[in-house]
Amino acid sequence: MPTDAPKISIITVTYNAVTHLPPTIDSVVSQHNRDFEYIVVDGGSNDGTVDIVQRNAPPIVKWISESDRGIYDAMNKGVGLASGEWILFMNAGDQFYNADALSQLMAHIESADIVYGDWLLDYGGYQAYQRAKPIGNIWKGIVCSHQSMLVRRSLLREHPFVENEPICADYEFMCWARKRGVRAVCVNTPITIMDAYGASRQSMIKTLIETHAISRRYFPGLNTDLFYFYRLMRVVFRTGLRAVLPDSAVRFLRSIGKKTVT
Repeated sequence: MPTDAPKISIITVTYNAVTHLPPTIDSVVSQHNRDFEYIVVDGGSNDGTVDIVQRNAPPIVKWISESDRGIYDAMNKGVGLASGEWILFMNAGDQFYNADALSQLMAHIESADIVYGDWLLDYGGYQAYQRAKPIGNIWKGIVCSHQSMLVRRSLLREHPFVENEPICADYEFMCWARKRGVRAVCVNTPITIMDAYGASRQSMIKTLIETHAISRRYFPGLNTDLFYFYRLMRVVFRTGLRAVLPDSAVRFLRSIGKKTVT
């Protein structure tokens, strides 16, 4: 890698996100750690998103706008454009928790190949705190959001996101990393605020089925199957409740047991 290459490549994948992209750009450029390049991979937007990208070049130093096969194809394209030793994905609509978030992750890179932290899910009226879990728990599901994770570029080159996992390719990558013995450091500090209504949360049953299939591929056994059967039953029960309860009651039940940030 050239000696003048940035330490980090921050990659934003976007498509028709004219109202969601500006806050993400503002969040990225507000970071106190400035040793990064900013890359945007757009899926061929026609709503004015490309105009926003062009007006912000720089701080956006590399960008493309072309059709793709989905979010993970776009993320792999971003890796191909990246020159930083480390990569962080920040989707359009998501934001860093504060201006020191990137520095919080970078403080741990000497002893790790992956560094990740906590995140908040933004439901509009409130934010639910999500605590990152040790990498050893990966068989039970995702241990962090990919927006809250720094990954060595070499790992993403070695094992790109698997595009035939349309919802959970980031989870598949983490399972692969665990089996490979990658050094992963969990930093329990908030890194990202992300949209609670992203693709993986809009269809929880599909997400759970895909997660189970990946988990049993890497961590086969009866415990894995029983654990996911129990989770599936819980999701089916909650889905049934949402169908009969008013929205206000659903929002209240979601917030129970969550640490919220106003």
